Amino acid sequence: MSVEELKQRLSYDAATGTVRWTITYSSHAIKGKEAGCVNAAGYKVIRINKKLHLAHRIAWAIEHGAWPDNEIDHINGDRLDNRLVNLRQATHAENSCNTKMQSNNTSGFKGVHRHKNGWRAVIKSGGRTRCLGVHVSKEAAAKAYAKAASLYHGNFVRLTSLEACHLNSI
Repeated sequence: MSVEELKQRLSYDAATGTVRWTITYSSHAIKGKEAGCVNAAGYKVIRINKKLHLAHRIAWAIEHGAWPDNEIDHINGDRLDNRLVNLRQATHAENSCNTKMQSNNTSGFKGVHRHKNGWRAVIKSGGRTRCLGVHVSKEAAAKAYAKAASLYHGNFVRLTSLEACHLNSI
């Protein structure tokens, strides 16, 4: 679908992140009504011509006049926050850096897991898993991860507040 056709059907408010129908398209797509629904992955999706489109990609296309070349990253990690200030283009690797801690994490720190001799810190970067050492405490391992994440992931780093405190104390 061309961006011009998209703009004929939808409008985007960059301040709120809301996408609305500009024409009545069907019984569900009514002029002025917010477009889309939330899918199982937690993203807002909009059906156009029997095809689902991610609302954040639509927002980017409307605002920039072209479909994004890469993935669109939600800076704050909130998949429903489609305000323009919260969206940026990212490669798949960059987008992966900005993920939340996994739900099965037992250390409370991203990149830190139990090891037979203490706590091991690891980070993935450039297609490689890098061991950052085994530490006596999970806090020390988190500090090593935070430092490496800042180095390897740059602006795409996502740390817990405690990890960020450790990074600031380096």
